[in-house]
Amino acid sequence: MGGPVDAHGMDLASLIGRLPTGDAVSDEDFESRHRLILWFLGLHTPVLLLIALVRGYGPVHAALESLPPLLLAVGAWRAAGRFLRSGAASLGLVVGASILVHFTGGMIEAHFQWFVALSLIGLYVDVRPFLVGLVYTVLHHGGMSLIDPTLAFSTPEAQRKPLLWTGVHVVFVLMQIGTIVANWVNTERQEEGRLSLASDQELLLVRQRDLIGAVTAQATDLGARSGRIRSEIEQAVGSVAVIDDGTRRVGDLARQATRQAEDAHQLSVHTRSGFEELDRQSRAIADLVAMVQEIASRTNLLALNASIEAARAGDAGKGFAVVASEVKNLAATTAETTQQITEATLAIQAGIEASRAQMDGVTAAVAAIGAIQESVDAELDRQIAACGDTRAGIGGASQAVLSVVNGIESLSGLTASPR
Repeated sequence: MGGPVDAHGMDLASLIGRLPTGDAVSDEDFESRHRLILWFLGLHTPVLLLIALVRGYGPVHAALESLPPLLLAVGAWRAAGRFLRSGAASLGLVVGASILVHFTGGMIEAHFQWFVALSLIGLYVDVRPFLVGLVYTVLHHGGMSLIDPTLAFSTPEAQRKPLLWTGVHVVFVLMQIGTIVANWVNTERQEEGRLSLASDQELLLVRQRDLIGAVTAQATDLGARSGRIRSEIEQAVGSVAVIDDGTRRVGDLARQATRQAEDAHQLSVHTRSGFEELDRQSRAIADLVAMVQEIASRTNLLALNASIEAARAGDAGKGFAVVASEVKNLAATTAETTQQITEATLAIQAGIEASRAQMDGVTAAVAAIGAIQESVDAELDRQIAACGDTRAGIGGASQAVLSVVNGIESLSGLTASPR
């Protein structure tokens, strides 16, 4: 069904598969760390040689036993492949630690070198060099415990029970290895989380770039549209201004027409008054003509009476008869003339009446035109005021829209600028 499961629900095979094998370390970092370890490993030989001489070992013995770390350092330097190089260096570190224990007679303090060696091996971030060091540690301590416990331990208790203390030593070595490996795994998980976060951030940046690209396209389109809107607004404002100016000119013309209509009304009133005065005078002439006709009639009657009297007087009244005849002719002529004057006066009165009726119509029409013109003036005043309000409103709206257009153009410029 499956291998053992740890506390986190991961089976042992998966856990082993997740153990680092140096892949997290780049080639450049590996070379840098490997050089540091080789320098430290190369220093083992002179230090061990000095300790051996101080402890009373012979020069040849001291030199021969101090030489393996240096040889392993050379091998680790010349080997091909990461595992062979890191494995040789790790073996050299634990071999150096075991030689130090040997030269110090198994001092407990000398065993601390193992933990220093394990810490350096941890720089490889590879569990395989640890296995090399662990196998050598088990073989060294186990073999020394069976051959001569005094070579591995300096305390009587450890010398009496060398295998037990070898196990304790191995357990602490395993604990340090486990701690280092756990730190690796935790660091790797953090790195994976960081990489995942970086990937998410990269994806977010891609989406942001796409969004910025879309916004840029929209801003560019809005910028193009804003140019057309600006032009249309300017045209609208110009058209309203033209309408406003035209309305004002029409208002001025209408007011002039109103004044002319008022003048025409006043003229028609005066003309009507003139016609009335002319009618009055024609009637006065008619009265005078009637009086002249009456005088002519009486004169004619007197001339008739004078003729009758002249006829009665005979020859003595011939001169008077001539005068009476002339008077009669004059009376007839006067009557005829007054008749013509009467007919002409009647015709004039009829014309005056017709003209007065027409003038009354004209006066009424002019008055109606004046009233209409006053209404037109009032309406034009309202229209002019409305045009002014409309012009002001469109001006304010155009300023607001132009502010938006300028903002869109600024946004278009910002989004189009290099990021």
